[in-house]
Amino acid sequence: MEKLKEQRIAFNKVYSERQGLYLAIIQKAGLPEIPYRILYAICEEEPGKLSQMDICHIWNFPKQSVNTAINRLIKLGYVTLSQDRTAARNRKIIELTDTGKIYCKTWVYPLVQADLKAFGTLSAQERDMYIDFVARQRDSLRKSLANLFEIENNKQEVANEK
Repeated sequence: MEKLKEQRIAFNKVYSERQGLYLAIIQKAGLPEIPYRILYAICEEEPGKLSQMDICHIWNFPKQSVNTAINRLIKLGYVTLSQDRTAARNRKIIELTDTGKIYCKTWVYPLVQADLKAFGTLSAQERDMYIDFVARQRDSLRKSLANLFEIENNKQEVANEK
């Protein structure tokens, strides 16, 4: 049990240090975390593909937080919302403006590229294993916490909103 505890502490330390690297860039970029991560997601995807709900599912952020962050990005002139004419429901696509593209070229694309380069230092097999390990740990944690905080019910509600 002691080895397990040591490994968990080591994992949490590495994870926190990794997150700290991202947060340092986000802070220098001058945006709060959620608006920055929205721009990050947009920069990773094909232009004109992501909706507000997509962002909620990618980053596991509440709808209200994403809506507030997008409104902030709109006020800054970084993004616009346009109706997705191919969708049956009211689906709005987030698109970068020219100002947003300039901001992202300076503050977001370099992080996306650095992240991709760092991930690429692992072999394809290591990347698959890493994703599998983290997903299994997440699923196990979700099961362990389900009774305490009714997380499974909340997760199901989010899935039903899709």
